[in-house]
Amino acid sequence: MGRRKTGSFGLHLLFTIVMAVVGTWSAAAGHYAITVFAAGLVIFSALRLRLLYRRHLQDLSLLLNAIENGDYSVRFSEMGGNVSHRTFNRTLNRIKEILSRSRDEVIAGEQFLVHVLEQIPVGIMMVAPEGYVYSTNTVLLRLLGLPVITHLDQLRRVSPDMPRLFRSAATDSGIHIKLTTEREEQEVSLRFSSFRIRGKIYHIYTLSNIGKELDARETESWIRLIRVMTHEIMNSIAPITSICDTLLDNLQSSADEEMLSTGLDTIRSTGVGLLSFVQDYRKFTAVPPPEKEDIALHAFLSGILRLQEELLSSNDIKVDIEEIPVELTVPADRRQLTSVLINLVKNAAEAEYPADTEKRLLRIRVEERLDSLDEHRLLLHVENNGTPIPQEVFDNMFVPFYTTKTGGSGIGLSLSRYIIRLHGGNLLARRTADGFTSFVIELPL
Repeated sequence: MGRRKTGSFGLHLLFTIVMAVVGTWSAAAGHYAITVFAAGLVIFSALRLRLLYRRHLQDLSLLLNAIENGDYSVRFSEMGGNVSHRTFNRTLNRIKEILSRSRDEVIAGEQFLVHVLEQIPVGIMMVAPEGYVYSTNTVLLRLLGLPVITHLDQLRRVSPDMPRLFRSAATDSGIHIKLTTEREEQEVSLRFSSFRIRGKIYHIYTLSNIGKELDARETESWIRLIRVMTHEIMNSIAPITSICDTLLDNLQSSADEEMLSTGLDTIRSTGVGLLSFVQDYRKFTAVPPPEKEDIALHAFLSGILRLQEELLSSNDIKVDIEEIPVELTVPADRRQLTSVLINLVKNAAEAEYPADTEKRLLRIRVEERLDSLDEHRLLLHVENNGTPIPQEVFDNMFVPFYTTKTGGSGIGLSLSRYIIRLHGGNLLARRTADGFTSFVIELPL
């Protein structure tokens, strides 16, 4: 892209100096004609030097403007002209190529960083000193339930107190937050760090979903406790029932012996009841790893409802099941998933309903979506319009042994959640906007 130039910059400069010396000498020697001629040549050469300088300066300015505007396609001709012209253009092209490579390396580094941030299962947000969001990853937006965020104050859309919580994270080693979105409620850990770039301090906030880890640890603790309890209780009860059986067989029939027999029989029946009680809890620790197969969900749910048809009919429960694609399948252990769904359907049938309820409904619906880690999940909703569950019960319904039913063991929901977690999913409870109590089975696809 250079202009064709005539004359070498170096030769012009040398010629100008020589003519200046000749003019000075001729003036001193009294050769004024030569002096005038030399002075004319000096002026002409100086003008040519100025022209060459301006053209080089224009080419340099053109290169700088192009680079400033992000245009690295500019290239100066290295053919034609004189050696000085070609050398200068070659130098400009080298400068452009060096800067272009540096820019490409920076862009590649940024793309690599973005890719790494998108692969990390933790939400990350970088914030400028004024509160403007410099960068986020998809996990953070999904955790917050926001399509985009450009300033910390926009966190008010999640919760009015959320901007304050984020700003207070700078003084804490880490805080736990309960995030509630339209889809779910999550326990997250918020952490803070900062770094300095070009004299400005930028803040980094990280959000990690710790709800599943907390629930898993809680379940593991309960399982360990149950194992110890069942071992000790079984060891204590088994000899009691065995001795009672032996004594009852050897007793003579008399009044005193009859009273003793009655007492021993009571002890025995109590022991049998305790054994049955412990066996129920033992189920919680004896769930084998799931043997998964692809289950056609439409046919599978239809079979579950046929099995529970009598129970639903006797409790006047109407079933509302949305249309499920025939080809939709989910990888799961058929026997274990059957026990979970039967338990949820049974709970819906036996739920309390307000006296003015026009129609007792069991509603089943399915949706597919991506979770915060971009994993494909199936959500199976089992819902009923029974009496709203008190908050205390709602908070404890998945705790092993907790029950509000007369004669209930309190392991149905906790065992169901444990089974679903063995599948890599989760079982959640929530209230819907239209007043239904919803149990959501979340499974990976």
